[in-house]
Amino acid sequence: MKRFSLFFLIFSILTTYILITGFQCGSTEMTTAKLALKRGDYAAAEKSLSKETQKNPQNEEAWFFLGECQYQTSKYADMLTSYDNALKVNNTHENEIGINKHNAWIILMKSGGTYIDSANKQKDKMQMYANKALDTYQLAAKCVPDSAVTYQNLAVAYTFLKNDAEKIKAFETARTLAKSPTAKADITKDIVDFYIQKGEKLEAAGDTTAAMNAYNKASVEIADLLKANPSDKLLLQAMIDIDNKLGKSDEALEMVKALVAQDPKDKGYQNYLGFLLSKLGRNEEALEHIEAALEVDSNFVDALNNAGLIYDRIGQKLRTEFRESKEKNPVKTYLEKFKMCAKYFQRLANLKPDDANIWDALATSFVNAEMMSDYKKAAAKAEELRKNNK
Repeated sequence: MKRFSLFFLIFSILTTYILITGFQCGSTEMTTAKLALKRGDYAAAEKSLSKETQKNPQNEEAWFFLGECQYQTSKYADMLTSYDNALKVNNTHENEIGINKHNAWIILMKSGGTYIDSANKQKDKMQMYANKALDTYQLAAKCVPDSAVTYQNLAVAYTFLKNDAEKIKAFETARTLAKSPTAKADITKDIVDFYIQKGEKLEAAGDTTAAMNAYNKASVEIADLLKANPSDKLLLQAMIDIDNKLGKSDEALEMVKALVAQDPKDKGYQNYLGFLLSKLGRNEEALEHIEAALEVDSNFVDALNNAGLIYDRIGQKLRTEFRESKEKNPVKTYLEKFKMCAKYFQRLANLKPDDANIWDALATSFVNAEMMSDYKKAAAKAEELRKNNK
């Protein structure tokens, strides 16, 4: 009976020891760490586990628990190192590591968003917050390397930091990682916007060659998108705009014609077709389409302006021919065109009576039409508006 009691006592002690130390017993550091983990003292546990991993780098469990401590204390960079070391030994805790990495990614993405908001609101500290966002998103990318969203957010951070080279790399990586065709298309549209904006900045700075290169890249991306959505009006409009920037008026013209045929009541496309035709010197055809736009909306400002400009262009041409004519009494056919020009600018002035520039254009058209009394009124109105706006 006494022997049985002694055996039971020894067995109980051994069982308790195993439960405390785990199956990898024999290490004071592991025992201390597990006790610290039980009471939630992650700093103490991390200290003991760091010692254990230095002594025994093949202890997968030590690396895993060290990563757990670092996860709990938001030391995500150190966490990743510890988890990587654990997985190098074996994949015993692969699932738990994956869950913690994903949770860390969520936390980091939220923090990055907060930094971006601060960069938006505090312009004097924008650089600082943008760099914090960048560091945070880069760490998030290490936690979940296959997330397209992370790289899209990285592109935003690079936007604030004005780092175009890294921004486009981030967008391209995001597109590669995107899982669905829709997501890939959305990121491609971001890339198109990037190249267009870059081209416009370069063009404004006088670097035409680099600007055209950027526009060409945008054109390639849009063409790829159009393969999947050949009738997408926004994409077609973007391609038309790019073709115009690249001096490909004929290509743009054919695309707009197709859009007008598809929807003749679209005032925007009718007007745009008229604009393109006028650029090619086909003024009479241009006016047909601009009138079609005005039939849909008689107060369409862009169409009224284009009509006035086209009639002015026709009038200028006819007046030049009149002055160079060798006939004895040539007819002033240009006057009627300038009167038509004035008609459209008058309608425009009625819609935007506070715009001095429109009254100036109207005054000029009256001079060209030899309507001096009307010219004086329009010129006086323009002058009055400028004085009132000072």
